[in-house]
Order: sequence, then structure tokens, then C-alpha cells
Amino acid sequence: MSMPHAANQVALGEKLYLFTSPRANSPDCLIYGHGGLLHGDGAFKLMDGLSLAYFVGAGDANEIEMKDMIGPDAKCNPGRTIKGEAWIDNYTMAKGVGSGSSAPEPMTYESIAALMRKQVNNSSWCPHVVSIRRRWIKGKMIQLSEIVETVHNHNANITHFVYGACRGDKTAEYFASMMIRLGTKIAH
Repeated sequence: MSMPHAANQVALGEKLYLFTSPRANSPDCLIYGHGGLLHGDGAFKLMDGLSLAYFVGAGDANEIEMKDMIGPDAKCNPGRTIKGEAWIDNYTMAKGVGSGSSAPEPMTYESIAALMRKQVNNSSWCPHVVSIRRRWIKGKMIQLSEIVETVHNHNANITHFVYGACRGDKTAEYFASMMIRLGTKIAH
């Protein structure tokens, strides 16, 4: 069963939803979902003029809740920012919003929109949010490079991306990486 859509939710192809910021000209975009670096992921070149920051260090799990990334009490404090042109790890991402979540109160599309509406008057950090669609359907995982390219092509004013997912490293674990790609477990 699909979740109700939010008013500011825009489909970007079959794999992504973009939640537009109440501040339409915001250059910031939070990338939200499950993530990890899998065997074969490699790296991609972040284009000149773009930047990417992370909430957690390489190899670490992200235990920061969405309400702490956006919303009126957001504590936006991503770590080191990488500016393009630069080669960066090409993380694999999967859906992290909705009924498949193990959280006691899973994040929904409308709860993302509600946090964004509350944030607009209380913070200088008021990003767009991009989320991965559909959980564990063949072909629904997506590489970080495709997310950045798709969002930037949709809105060229978005130039600063913040990665709000785990950065677990399974590059040396071929079998675990394949199981994750098949949708049988999540990388942490």
C-alpha cells in the first residue's frame, strides 16, 4: 500500500522523490535513505560548482533522526564538505521512508513535508529533501552519482548536497554486497 503524497513532493523518474523547500531558491538538498558502500560501487567525479557534505564519517552508521536533520530544531552539522571537481565514493542507496522502516514511528512523506514547513521560519538551513522511492524492488536501489545528477538536472540552483545516510563499507565483502543488492539486508 502506498503512502499519501505530500503537496511539495515531486517524482523524479521511477527512483526518486524530491520534496521542494519552502524556500524555493535554497541551494541545499538533503539526500535521505539507507546507504552503504558496496563491492563494485567505485567512485564518481563531483562536478565543478557542486559540493557534498556528510553527517557521519566514512564507515559509520547514521543514527541521526530525520527530525534532527530538518525541522524547527534541526542541528545541521554535517562534517567535512567536499567541493567539485573531486572524486568521491559512489554509495548505493535505498528507500528509508515509510512502512518498511523498523522505527517505532516511521517517517512518512507527509511528516517530511510537515518538518520542512515548521523549519522555514526557524532556521537558515531549509533544504530540499530527496528520498528514494519503492523499497527493495529490483532496480530501485540507486547510486549517489545518479541522485546528484538527477536532482541538479531538475533544479540547477541546487548545488550543495548533504548525505543523510549510513556510510558502512562492504567493499571487501562480495557476498554481503550481493545480498544487499538482492534486498535481503541493509548495509550499516
